[in-house]
Amino acid sequence: MFNRPSGDPACTSGGRACAFGACARASGGRVRAPAGCAREPGAPLVRLVDGFVRLAIGLVRLVDMLVRLADASECLTNASKRLVDADVFLVCARASDDRAREPGGRACAL
Repeated sequence: MFNRPSGDPACTSGGRACAFGACARASGGRVRAPAGCAREPGAPLVRLVDGFVRLAIGLVRLVDMLVRLADASECLTNASKRLVDADVFLVCARASDDRAREPGGRACAL
């Protein structure tokens, strides 16, 4: 961010601060700031803090996504265990039913 005199039309907020792009446009498209634009005090610190805040928000979102993924994985694991248990139960029920018809047949123990 850069400061310019309040009468400059390239500035916003009553001339208090103008963006680097507006200063560059006012100077004929040069990338570096023209002589009329002075660096706003504290701008690097604000950008640094803003960067850390954005990084922290990104990390929180990443952790949230990983927790949700772990929950979904655990849910799928439990569901597959229940399906295997149900399948074993059905096999044992069929086997015990067949053995019950035979003399001396034993039921399947789970």
